[in-house]
Amino acid sequence: MKTAFLRFIGVAAALVVACANSPSVQSSDVLELTWCPSGTECQPRADGVSRITIQACIPSNVTSIAANQTVTLQASSGAWQLPTDPTKPTIYTASLSATRCVAPVLLAPSNALDVTVMGTLDGYVKSVTVPLSAAALDHIELSATPDSLTAGTFAEIAVRAVVRAKGGGSPTSGTTVTFNAVPTPTGAFVDTWPQTLVIDQTGQALTTLVGGQDAASIKVMATASGPVAPGASAMAEGGASADDTITTGELEIAVLPAHGGASN
Repeated sequence: MKTAFLRFIGVAAALVVACANSPSVQSSDVLELTWCPSGTECQPRADGVSRITIQACIPSNVTSIAANQTVTLQASSGAWQLPTDPTKPTIYTASLSATRCVAPVLLAPSNALDVTVMGTLDGYVKSVTVPLSAAALDHIELSATPDSLTAGTFAEIAVRAVVRAKGGGSPTSGTTVTFNAVPTPTGAFVDTWPQTLVIDQTGQALTTLVGGQDAASIKVMATASGPVAPGASAMAEGGASADDTITTGELEIAVLPAHGGASN
C-alpha cells in the first residue's frame, strides 16, 4: 500500500492527508475575512473618509502556522488607512506568522455603494463584500449668477448647488439635486431647467432659472438626496439613518425695480 504523504494546506498550517479519498481544501479552511467585527471601527458610508475594519484570520482549527506566511488584501475601491505601499493604496499586505489575525482599516470610497475585499493567502482566495450607505449630508450651498433680475424683464439665471457631506467627506456619486423656484405672487411665471440633476465629481449641480418678468420675489429651493443601492437593507453600526442622506437649502433672488441700480 502506498504511503500517504503529508502536505501543508494553504498556509502550511494544517496537515491534510493527500490521498485519493481526502476532502479538497477550501479557501474557508485557510482564510477567514470579516468586515466590522465587534469592537472595531465601523462606518460603512460611501463618503471617502469613513473607516471600515476588515479582519483577516487563519481559522482557529488550524493547529500550527508556518513561518513567512503573508496575506494580501486588495480592495475594489477606497484606500487602506495604512497601505503597505503608498503608491498602491488599495493593497494591504501583512504577515500572519506571528499572529492569527490582522485588522487593517479601509477608508470607504465615495464612488460606489459597496466595496469588495479579496484576500489571498498562499494561493487561496477569499472575498467579502461590504454594503455601503450613502454619505451623511450636511448642507447645500446655493449661489446665482447674476444674483438679481430687473422687474418686468425675462431672466436667465445660472443657479449652482454645492452639496456638502458631514465629517469632511464627499457626497456619494449618484447624489441628486432637485430645484424648485417659488415666486411671489404664486401665479408669476418662473421655472428651473433641468429640475433634477446628478452631482458632478466636485459635488456640484448647475441649473438655469428662467422667467420672473412678473414676479415680485423669487425663492429657489434645492433638495439633495443620496443614492440607495438596489435591495439595500439595514446597515451595520455606522450606517445610514432614515433621513441623514437628504439635505435642503434655499436662496433668495433679488428683484430690482425697473429703474433701480445694480445689486451689491
